[in-house]
Amino acid sequence: MKLHDWNPAWYQPGESLWSVANKLAFAAAASVAEVFAELAGVFRQAREAWLFPQPAHAQRIRAGLQLPEGLQGRLFAAETGRPDLTERFHWQLAVRFCPACLEGFVHRLAFQDVRIARCPVHQCELTDLCPVCHSPLDPLCPEAWTCADCGHRLVSPGVHWPAQFREGPLTVAVPKARRPQVSTGWGHVDRRRVVQDAYEEHSALCSALLGRHDACLRREGYAAMASGPSVFFDCPLAAGSLFLASQLGFAAQCADGAWVPARPWANPALTTLEALLWNIPPEQQRQVTRAVTRVWFVEVMESFTQAAAAGQPAAMWAPRTERWTASRQQLNDSVSTPALRSLAAQADQNCRFVRSHAVPHPGI
Repeated sequence: MKLHDWNPAWYQPGESLWSVANKLAFAAAASVAEVFAELAGVFRQAREAWLFPQPAHAQRIRAGLQLPEGLQGRLFAAETGRPDLTERFHWQLAVRFCPACLEGFVHRLAFQDVRIARCPVHQCELTDLCPVCHSPLDPLCPEAWTCADCGHRLVSPGVHWPAQFREGPLTVAVPKARRPQVSTGWGHVDRRRVVQDAYEEHSALCSALLGRHDACLRREGYAAMASGPSVFFDCPLAAGSLFLASQLGFAAQCADGAWVPARPWANPALTTLEALLWNIPPEQQRQVTRAVTRVWFVEVMESFTQAAAAGQPAAMWAPRTERWTASRQQLNDSVSTPALRSLAAQADQNCRFVRSHAVPHPGI
């Protein structure tokens, strides 16, 4: 396969698939979402594919871009389709960028690794927020290098854009990027940041664990709209996933492809989580948010699975913080990948849609 609108000379070392997709979208006068869907099977319900493509997609992309042998392995975080949860924890869906690199129309794959705080070339602090509306940057932008929420164009190629793509960014040092923040001290919790971190963890869990129950999501709309702690359901995995997302103030990506909301809902679980984070240092809030989200995911799945096993049509769950008095080892054991997969298998056995042969049985 050859990409007719692509020039291999445009590729810069370490460049990400999102960066390549933006160049292709600009050259072809298409949206980045359309390029992603055609190139790597990325769609709204599974944005992870731009970082973790299926092996067949990865092979096709490398062949189509005609990259030199030494550069082929740098487009993706992994070629596993559904990554291990431990590895997925370190990679972010929202686009993190260096302003100086972006001025040269380059986004590097390494920027999506949250363990990297600064651009290794320009020493700029990486940001993942639109400079105008301050929303997390959705990788599925409607036009090249634009914010999907407000339409702000981050960079604009000139009339000599083919030469600009070939030259790439300058390597001189530039001032630090200004990251929109209200406070960096203790006693401050940024609700949008909390919801974004919870959204990232929830998306990772759903990608790894839903499996064949993706087909059940469209039948569990009530779970996504439940305003109280009790919800009627048929599939523990699908309903539990939708219910927890709504309790944390966002719509689940796995259901309708929703992105991080600009104005999160102040639902019970989100309010409880914010109270828990109040005395946590800002640099630790991301890790705690994702850990709490995972523990609550386990609790919701346990509640829904037990109700289904008992033949009950509804389950009940409300956020609790008492569990955080347990030891770190106890918490780690309860949310480990083997424990999560064991729980998902139990939920799978109690799905009423599966038992009625409403969905195929390829296995989790």
